[in-house]
Amino acid sequence: MLTLLLPRDAKSFKISHMEMIKGMRIGGTGKALAYFDTLEIPIIENTADEEDLTGGMETVSSRGQVGWMGLGVGAR
Repeated sequence: MLTLLLPRDAKSFKISHMEMIKGMRIGGTGKALAYFDTLEIPIIENTADEEDLTGGMETVSSRGQVGWMGLGVGAR
């Protein structure tokens, strides 16, 4: 639903100063984000079937936007 509020060409959503981001781990470090950190969530095009999301996930992964801190991806 968030993507309906963002410009159509938005590539990501950024959020900071939220208590809930403290639960997100920084990939490979074991450290968690803090209240003042910024979490950037890449936005990929939505598809009818989950297996078709692979292309979008590969694209944001190659840009370094997705790590092993969980699926931080929003679908448009």
